[in-house]
Amino acid sequence: MKVTDLLERVNTNILVVDVQPAYNKFCRFVAPKICNLLNSQSGKMVAMFNDEEMTGDTLDDVYNYYVEYGLNPELIEEGKIKFVEKQYAFLRGWMDNGVSDHNIILGIRAMVTHGVNDSRDLDFRVVFPEDEFEDLESMADNIYLPDYIDIAFLRNLSPFYMCGGGREECLREIELICNAMNIRYKRMNNLIY
Repeated sequence: MKVTDLLERVNTNILVVDVQPAYNKFCRFVAPKICNLLNSQSGKMVAMFNDEEMTGDTLDDVYNYYVEYGLNPELIEEGKIKFVEKQYAFLRGWMDNGVSDHNIILGIRAMVTHGVNDSRDLDFRVVFPEDEFEDLESMADNIYLPDYIDIAFLRNLSPFYMCGGGREECLREIELICNAMNIRYKRMNNLIY
């Protein structure tokens, strides 16, 4: 889908991931287009960004970054865009070690079902196929669900268009959570870094 096609649908819900100063080297090419898209929307809009501890970016830094790239400042002032600070790399322990999307999704679903936030609290023998649970159980890295990930919030935003980045990093983590919980979204490939 092209951005111009989407612009005709001004009620569209949008989720932007990690468009912020710390990643300017990567996202500066899509930031003006994303800001233009946000300026033309009346649907729900959410911008997730990596927290200050990880990036050094404060909330004001992120606000100013969006405005610098063309966002109408009234959208921030009037609270029409919700900015959500997030943590970094909560699923990457498995993503970066070659664990399949299927098993990551099984892990997320099991954590939600059992009310735990850390994969180390799961009974791997119950969750995963027999030929795979030993490899996962013995893996030094874990995955976790941060407190800020509110499944009900994502469901309420759904269906939505997702953009930002990184394509196979932070944005992919949000996609995997959505896939695990059957939350509908569409990736805007031309607005992803």
